[in-house]
Amino acid sequence: NKDYHNFIKKLILDNIEKGDETIFIGSPDKNRISKDFIEDINKELKAKGKKGELRLSNSYLPMKGGIIIGSGTIRKNISLELLLKNVREESEMHMSKILFN
Repeated sequence: NKDYHNFIKKLILDNIEKGDETIFIGSPDKNRISKDFIEDINKELKAKGKKGELRLSNSYLPMKGGIIIGSGTIRKNISLELLLKNVREESEMHMSKILFN
């Protein structure tokens, strides 16, 4: 659980713009990612001079893990499904180059 928290924290810190976005999670994470967890990240953001006003959405999205960061009408998808899809595509391209070049 600590490793997952560190992973999610890094995703958030690496992908927020202002520090006042909404964090969306999937229902499998509702017992792992809490408002207290987000508040700890907000404290860290404030210490770094950012807003530190992240909010955890009350609604859950249909995803297995990871996060979606929302600001206004913009959503940044950092779900585990998308991350794994990107890794798979990169691996397939790399393997194709090795096999066919």
